[in-house]
Amino acid sequence: MTVPPLPSTPPSSLSRTPILVLVYLSFLLDNILLTVVVPIVPVYLISFDEGGKHGLKTRVIQTNSSILRENELLLEENGRVGLLLSSKAVVQLLVNPLVGYAARYTGYTMPLFFGSVNLLSSTLLFAFGESYIALFFARSLQGLASACIGVSGMCLVAEQCQTESSRSKVMGVILGSIALGVLLGYPFGSFLYDFIGKTAPFLAIALLCIANVGCQLSYLDLKPPGETCGGKTSWAQLLSDRLILLTAGAIWVSTSAMAVLEPCLPLWLLTTIKPEVGTVAAMANNSEATKLALYADLQKFGQVSDFERTLKTANKILHSFPDDSLAFHFRIVSLIQLSKFDDVILAFNKFGTTLGKGLEFEKAYALYRLNKVDEALKVLDAVENPELKHNELRAQVLYRLEKFEDCFNLYRDVIKQTSDDFDEERQTNLAAIIVNLLNSDKQIDMPSFEVDTYEIYYNIACYLMVKGNYAEAEKKLKEAEKICRESFDEDTPPEEIDDEVSIIRLQQACCLHFQGRDREALSIYTSILKKKPTDLGVVAVANNNSIAINRDQNLFDSKKKMKNILSDSVQVKLTSQQKKVVAVNNCLLNIFTNLGDQAMANCDELVKKQPSTEESAVLMKAAILSKDNKTSMAIKMLEDFAKKRPQSKLKMKLSIVQLLLNEGKVKDACKTLEGLDNDMFKPAIVSALVSMYMEMGSPEDASRILEKAVSWNRKNKSTSAGDLSALWRHAADLHLRNGQPEIAAASLEELLKINPNDTVTLAQLIVAYAQFNPDKANQLSEKLPGLVDFTPNMDTDALESSSWMMGLKVMKKAAKTDPSPGTPLIKKKSSSKKKKRLPKNYNPNVDPDPERWLPKHERSTFRKKKDRRNKDVGKGTQGAATSVQDQFDITKMAKTGGDKSQANVSSPSMGEGPRQQRKGGGQKKKKKGGKW
Repeated sequence: MTVPPLPSTPPSSLSRTPILVLVYLSFLLDNILLTVVVPIVPVYLISFDEGGKHGLKTRVIQTNSSILRENELLLEENGRVGLLLSSKAVVQLLVNPLVGYAARYTGYTMPLFFGSVNLLSSTLLFAFGESYIALFFARSLQGLASACIGVSGMCLVAEQCQTESSRSKVMGVILGSIALGVLLGYPFGSFLYDFIGKTAPFLAIALLCIANVGCQLSYLDLKPPGETCGGKTSWAQLLSDRLILLTAGAIWVSTSAMAVLEPCLPLWLLTTIKPEVGTVAAMANNSEATKLALYADLQKFGQVSDFERTLKTANKILHSFPDDSLAFHFRIVSLIQLSKFDDVILAFNKFGTTLGKGLEFEKAYALYRLNKVDEALKVLDAVENPELKHNELRAQVLYRLEKFEDCFNLYRDVIKQTSDDFDEERQTNLAAIIVNLLNSDKQIDMPSFEVDTYEIYYNIACYLMVKGNYAEAEKKLKEAEKICRESFDEDTPPEEIDDEVSIIRLQQACCLHFQGRDREALSIYTSILKKKPTDLGVVAVANNNSIAINRDQNLFDSKKKMKNILSDSVQVKLTSQQKKVVAVNNCLLNIFTNLGDQAMANCDELVKKQPSTEESAVLMKAAILSKDNKTSMAIKMLEDFAKKRPQSKLKMKLSIVQLLLNEGKVKDACKTLEGLDNDMFKPAIVSALVSMYMEMGSPEDASRILEKAVSWNRKNKSTSAGDLSALWRHAADLHLRNGQPEIAAASLEELLKINPNDTVTLAQLIVAYAQFNPDKANQLSEKLPGLVDFTPNMDTDALESSSWMMGLKVMKKAAKTDPSPGTPLIKKKSSSKKKKRLPKNYNPNVDPDPERWLPKHERSTFRKKKDRRNKDVGKGTQGAATSVQDQFDITKMAKTGGDKSQANVSSPSMGEGPRQQRKGGGQKKKKKGGKW
């Protein structure tokens, strides 16, 4: 008999790692099935002798007589069990050489696949076989599968790993699957058999075998090689190798001990230690010493915060002692520490009625973290005597539910009753609650806090923003950012610092945004988004505010940002007010992107989710219809909503006016405004009506509107003094221009009542009365202030003299000083002045040349000296003739007489003009040694 040596050809082109994984999985499943059968078959064979029926769960009747009968059967069963279990080894011993010989022609992948299929068939036979023959055939088929998998699998490993070092490492890992299969098979089979039935463990292994076969079909190349692999090696050569003999002996010794124990040990345990079948693996769990040891492990793992191992240990205790409430508590705390909140709720749903008493805090906290705040509040409400931890969690739940008044009262009581290391956090939370109360139109003052953390500064800045004091809020936010950055250690990564500061920077951008500094705000929003903060709420607000600034610009980028905001993971982080704003912005964005139908659908969905936004939704729908040239439908929609909700009538009517003005229907817009009843007399609406009537050229209607507005406000006194003064002043000006002094005088009288010291109004009133009641005008003129002499020390003679026009120096020279009395007048000797000499060609009738003091090259009469060397360089296109170029040179055109119209136009004589001091037309002489 010959076996194939390792092939000399290189491995196939398939990747090595998937092949090795499939080999590992095949070895693992083979050994799991091998060991699962061992604890089940002896007990199952007894049932045939008893004649019992076997369903999903099989147990022997435990009467005194039946126990004696069972022991006798178990003693007689050793031979049959041993024969059944040894059938695998016999088949495998015979088939191993045959598989090695066949692999020379079929390759190594085909036997591996064939063995996996046989393993699946054997598993199904074990699951559904109900006779000794069926189980014996299944065990034998398993031996065939093991032979194929073992030989071809190790050959594949050797083929894929050519070097000695890599081959030894990989083979060690592959052979480790045998140990893992043995380790898993015994407890796996006995546990499922005991609690479910015989078919359960085999069906589970069958599913894994099906997955293994599928992976081999999809990945392995099952075609036989074109030529045989390697040459022949004789049996004599193999048996003469001492290393092979030593290895074979070691394997025989190690497996023979296991082969002896497999058929005998389960039967001995059943007869000697515990007569109840199916519970061999759990025979020591009822020991109190084991329980104490497990609790010692719990304490040890809890001290080092190893919550994974704590959870496993607690599960072990609960498996053996299902009613142990302390172990259940350990399990719940471990799950919370591992952030497995869904598992916490499942545990409470399963065992909460018996083991969950006293753990209301843990359950409520898990619900709170899962964002099921309503259920968390119900759990906390059911606590009869709440402790401090319950109250603090209840405050957090109330804050999440936006019940800020209840939350404020609860936190205030908690702060009064406690004094520990968490006071700073409580004060920070209280400041945040106050900000939200103020934002909900609850007037409340921000108290002074004992701590100066950046969280406190941040909340104070938010308080100032709600108050509208953005400049002070911006200063506070800068201080908060400074404190926050200084609170970190020097070795803290910059990314962590930026992540913590991101919310402060976001609020700074909001301050700038509210102040109209959009460009600065947008730059901060962009920088925050580039750093990708971990807080999804910060990302959502930055994206939304960027969309609001961009409006109808960068629509593609805005759509991406809006998609991010509308995701479920982000929406959980937003408050109801923020969700409302986002929903409205989404509708507006669809309008900007000309998605009218989608925008209409979004408006309807918005009203369903946020009924308070119905007014905004109607306005957006009207805008969509107007954009689609359906103005009449938009107007009808607005009118219907105004009838449905009277408190929104003014806003709807103003929107209708806007639509009419967009259509150019100014007259209809005026009629709509005049139909507003008492709202018509608001100063802004009156101003709009007057402006529209004046635009249409109807000053009479404008005067009528003002007259009605003045009379209505005089009767009702419903407007502030400032608005009335502006209204009456406009009315008075308009009536004076339209020649209605009586009406103007009435308005000015009202103005004068508001401000009696206003001299301008008094003067206008006198002008108005002068046109129809002179006596009244004279009477009012006496109230005008007297004239004030603002020039008591003015010298009229000095003003009348003309020397002041020439400046201060001339005035000083022209001023005469009288000699002091008693001082003789000493006359200075006057020096004779040199007679002025004029040029010979001086003409007094001609004005001097204004350019005489300019350098020659700056005068208009200067002509540059000709240079014939560059005569035609740079003129015209390349190759153009000079004669053609001269035709279009205006300086070289001949002076010809103009047309008749030009001849009739008189022009000043060329002989007259600014005199030029030039010499005669003689030739110039060269100067010698002269300087300029």
